[in-house]
Amino acid sequence: MIDRRPDALGLRYEEISFASAADHLMLRGWYIPASGSPRGLILFCHGRDGNRGNVLVHAEHLHRAGFALFAFDFRDCGDSEGVMSTIGWREVSDALGAAAYLYGRADTRTVPLGLFGVSMGAAVAIQAAARLPNVRCVVADSPYATLDSAVRHRFFGLLGAGGEVFRGPVERVGETMMGGSALAVSPLAAIPKLSPRSILLIHGDEDAICDPEDSRRLLRAAAPGTARLWAVAGAGHVGAFNAHPEEYERRVAAFFRANLPGTLRTNYPPSEIAAHAHPLRTPLSRR
Repeated sequence: MIDRRPDALGLRYEEISFASAADHLMLRGWYIPASGSPRGLILFCHGRDGNRGNVLVHAEHLHRAGFALFAFDFRDCGDSEGVMSTIGWREVSDALGAAAYLYGRADTRTVPLGLFGVSMGAAVAIQAAARLPNVRCVVADSPYATLDSAVRHRFFGLLGAGGEVFRGPVERVGETMMGGSALAVSPLAAIPKLSPRSILLIHGDEDAICDPEDSRRLLRAAAPGTARLWAVAGAGHVGAFNAHPEEYERRVAAFFRANLPGTLRTNYPPSEIAAHAHPLRTPLSRR
């Protein structure tokens, strides 16, 4: 349930409907225009079991910094259609659909675009940016390296070494339901494709949901000089903002200001985005 909307922060906004790129589910979002000429456009990707209202905590300071914003509900979240979350698999198509919508608007198609994701949304943002050449940069807060590694970390956290006994069967059932392999949901494979674009990784060192080591793996996999990691001592999953709100806002705003300058000279046609949409099915993993 969405319990907070942009007008609660004094922000003007439009209610938007658009289609996911692959299976055309109808998704819902908010476009929040900049107060003046936008210095860039930031597309938010929320976490699992969340909705677009959850990312509004980051909206006010980024809007104040001069950015236009777009927040949307992934499938089966908030006001969007869908019957199940795939924890970062088909959600990539949702983010591509959002990008297609923004590239199709006359007032946003030439504005430089950055992605900002948290948790599952961070993993989606990395994978989507790899398919969208016009995305300039990504902020990824508490991502997993692969969905498989996230499931392993969660089962170990809950059950210790015995979690591996249960993980395999549960994961295989989940793969059958979503129609794809957990190993194929891989920001780790996608992040080298972002080069020469920049990515800011943020991760608390006490994250019990996504292993902090996953962000270090992503940092090592990125092209040299394109990624940086802010490792936050004592913070849990998506906990860096609560631990250090002023520093978080400063770092994120500075990153987007540095990487979203000017106006794009070329435009990535919306008609081509569907060709980059995440496939609906791949062979299931076999272990």
